This record gives sequence, C-alpha cells and structure tokens, in this order.
Amino acid sequence: MYQYPVFINLIKNFTNLEIFSIGLLFIPIIYWSAPKKIRFWFISLISLGIIGFFDILSLAIIFSAAIIVDIGIRLKKTYPKKTNNILFFSSIFVLIALLISKLMMAFSIIIYEEFNFEVFLPLGISYYSFKLIHFVVEYTRKGANLPYKTDQFILYLFLPTIFFAGPIQRYDLFLANIENNFSWESITYGLTRIAYGLIKQFFIIGLIINQSTLEIFQELHLSGPLDQIKTPTIWFFLLIFYLKIYLNFSAYTDLAIGASRVFGFRIMENFNWPIFAITIDNFWQRWHMTLSYWCREYIYFPILSIYRRPILASYATFAIIGLWHSFSLNRLFWGLMHGTALVVYFFLKKKRKSANKMENIFLKQAQNIFSWGVTQAFVTISMSALVIEGNDVYQVYLILCKLFFITI
Repeated sequence: MYQYPVFINLIKNFTNLEIFSIGLLFIPIIYWSAPKKIRFWFISLISLGIIGFFDILSLAIIFSAAIIVDIGIRLKKTYPKKTNNILFFSSIFVLIALLISKLMMAFSIIIYEEFNFEVFLPLGISYYSFKLIHFVVEYTRKGANLPYKTDQFILYLFLPTIFFAGPIQRYDLFLANIENNFSWESITYGLTRIAYGLIKQFFIIGLIINQSTLEIFQELHLSGPLDQIKTPTIWFFLLIFYLKIYLNFSAYTDLAIGASRVFGFRIMENFNWPIFAITIDNFWQRWHMTLSYWCREYIYFPILSIYRRPILASYATFAIIGLWHSFSLNRLFWGLMHGTALVVYFFLKKKRKSANKMENIFLKQAQNIFSWGVTQAFVTISMSALVIEGNDVYQVYLILCKLFFITI
C-alpha cells in the first residue's frame, strides 16, 4: 500500500464535485489563454494526470489501447490491409479488459473474503471501452473520410469534463461541435447548465427526495419480511427511487455538458425527460440516449443482420445494457425486463397496424395518457431489480409479487 503525505490523502478524499469545482475556476482561464496548437494537449494531460493520480494502473491500461489505435492509424497509408487488423486487436484488448474488470467487480466481495485480496477495478473502463470501440468501428468503416489528428483523438477519449459521467459522445459529432474561439454565450450557457445540475443534485435530490426516501425506508426494509409491508408503500418507494436515479444521472449530465461548454465543446444530450415517455420505445429514446445509440448501432443491428431475429437482437442488446452498469444478476434481470417490454410493445404495435386507425382526437389523447401511465408504471416496477444491488434475484421476485398484492 502506498503511503501518502497528509495533504495528498486530503486531496484523494475530495469528491468528484469538489475537484470539478476547483478545476472549473482556474483551468478554463489557462485553456483559453493558451495557443490553439496546445489547447487540446493541455486539457488532455490534465485528464490523464487525474486518472494517473488516482490509479496509475488504470491509466496504463486505457492509454495503452489508445496508443495501439493511434499507431494503427499512422500505419494506414503504408499497410492499408493490415491496419484494420491492428485496430481490430486493439478492440479485443479493450473488450478483454472490460470483461475481466466486470467479472472481478462481480466477485470482488467473494475474492476479498476468501483470499483477503482487494480487487483492482480500472477507472471508467465501461465508458472508455465503448467510446474506443465506437471510434475503431467508425474509422474502419469510413477510413480517410473520418478526420483524424492525434490530439483530437486523445481529447475525445479523455476529455475530463465527461470522463466520469458521460455521455458516450460520437466522435464525428464531437469534432463537428468544437468551438475554437472564446464565446461569452457559451460560457453563460455552460454555467447555466451547471446551475441546473447543482439544483437537481443538492436541492431536489439532497433536500427533498433523500428525506422522502429516508422516511419511507424506515418503514420499508427490503432485507426483512415483505408480508409486513404495505403494497402502496413499496410502489411509492420505487417511484421515489426511479425519480432519484433519473435526477442523479441527469444532474451529472448537466454538469458534464455545462463544464464542457465552458471549454467550447458541445456535448450530446443524454436525457430528454424520460418521465414523459408514452411508450417503452419512447422511453429508451429519452433515457441514457448515448448508451442506447451505442448498443443499437454495435449490438442490435449487427446481430439482426446476421441472424435476422429481432427478438434475439433485443434481448442481447438489453442484456448488455444491464451488465454495462454492473456485472450482476439483478442488473441482467433489469435489462431483460426492458428487453421483454420492447418485444411485447413492437408485437402489439404490429398487430395494431392491421386494425382500424383511431380518428377521434379525444380517444387518441386518452390512449396516450393511458399509454404513458402504463409505461411509467412498468419503469417503476423495473426499479425493483435496481433497488437491491447484487445477485439476489429471488428477493427481486418477492418484491415484484408484493407489488401486485401477492405475498410469498
């Protein structure tokens, strides 16, 4: 175990938000004052320094993959046929690192209890892996048509304002939305988005939802007997939990987008009011949109093109979405629940097309309201698989039964 001086330990105990706030005060001034040629390297080195400061092994793993890709692209002109193999093997390297880290995360408690060994978990490996795989696939497809410079590539992978919170930015859109000149309009927009995120995080979640959750949790003990807990209490708890997860993710996205805009980077939106989604399909067009896009492009469509089975592609996609967050049976179950909901939705939608179309505007509106209620109720129900972390699927099953007044 490394021994650090007192002030180093103090810095290591800073929260992401504290580091974010300190950096936001000084780094933009230096960034915009620096010559354009070194700006990207400057902010990339800051990100690499932060990662290395907290975990040098994580930095070595993820930076090694980036170097392999960069070398492969540089060899493109000399060895055009072999370069794709280099890029392919770099993707395999990243996937293996991702899989190993997820497996170690899943069995970290068991490993520690049995062998007294603390598992190493690379920082941001899921987020970084998906971005790198996206780049490799798109560069293999488009080649010279996809602009490439080493400083842009490194910045894309390691932009510090989004490294710990996302979104999973598309490379082409990232390059297309870089502002090279200082703009007070961007500064104002960025600070406004940051304010939105802070309001969500500290006021809505910190003061309102956390207190409500605490009061409900005093009555709801998920590890205890469910027969003594009222069904409406569980429903209300899961609804609060759903809102808390949404606002938490949304708040960090606001902070990431706002901070990026201060440096002149326009980042993709990740959430678009999923609480207003009227179908499960619409929900996934609004919830974690960049992850949904990635999985649709690189999991759903490839499987569909090979096997021509939409159901198989849907289940595979949502299994990955579930396991991406955490390698556990509960997360897998949550993903498969949403996969099943989408399969059922598209089946019913296909059947409905053959029926007569509804022309009455009032009936359409009533149908939309009913559809919204069903969608949000399902998402709330699916939170039963997230409220308990780990592999206790049987406990999730008991909660699901209790939601429909069935006590086992």
